Amino acid sequence: AQATTSAIDSIQAKLTAGATTPDPGRFREKRQENTAAPTSAPTPKPVAKPTSCEDFSTKYKELIDMAAKVSDENIAQIKVYVDALIDADVETLCDAAERSTLAGETKAKAEEAVKSTKDYTGEKETKVEELKKKVNEDIAKQNSVNEKLEERDEATVPTVAQTYAIQPTTPKAGEEKTPEGTPPAGGKTPEGTPPADGKTPEGTPPADGENSRRHSTS
Repeated sequence: AQATTSAIDSIQAKLTAGATTPDPGRFREKRQENTAAPTSAPTPKPVAKPTSCEDFSTKYKELIDMAAKVSDENIAQIKVYVDALIDADVETLCDAAERSTLAGETKAKAEEAVKSTKDYTGEKETKVEELKKKVNEDIAKQNSVNEKLEERDEATVPTVAQTYAIQPTTPKAGEEKTPEGTPPAGGKTPEGTPPADGKTPEGTPPADGENSRRHSTS
C-alpha cells in the first residue's frame, strides 16, 4: 500500500503542471466506462504497460478508483496496476494539454486514494504490532511458568518463539508525530536545562558562587 501511495503521488506530480478543471459531465461519463476493473478477485489480472495517452489515462483512473477503496481483496490487483504504470513515461505518452486535462480529472480521486492507502497501511501495521504484543505476552507467561517448574525440579515446556520488537506505526492521513528530541515550538530551552554535551560554557559562574567569594577574600 505504501508503494501505491508513492506511485499515485509521483504520477499526479507529473500531471499537475497547468492542470485544467474538467467538464464534470464528461468526467462522470468516462469514470463509468473506466470502472470495470475488478475490485475483488482471487488472482489479479495482468496489466500491460500503457502504450498511448488514452491507455495510460484509462489504467490510471482504474488504479485510483481501486486504491480509493483499498482492501485485502483488491490490494494484489492494485499492485499489478502500480507495476504497470510506475515506469510509464507519461510525458512522452501525453502532450502538455492531455496531461493537464488528466490531472484535473483525477485530482480529487487521487487525493482520496492516497488517504485511503495511508489509512490502510496504518491499520495493517497496527494489527501486526498488536499481534506481536500478544505473542510477547504469551512468551512471558510461558517463561514465568517454566521458572516455577524449574523451582520445583519439574520438566519445563519449550518456548518455540522469540519475542518481537514493537515498531512505531504509520500515522493515518492528516496525523503527524513529533520526533523525539524536537525542540520546543518557541525554540527556547527551558531554564535549568544543562547543555547537550554536559559542559558549562566558558565564563559561566558556578551555581554556588564559589569563585566570586574567593575573589572577594583575596
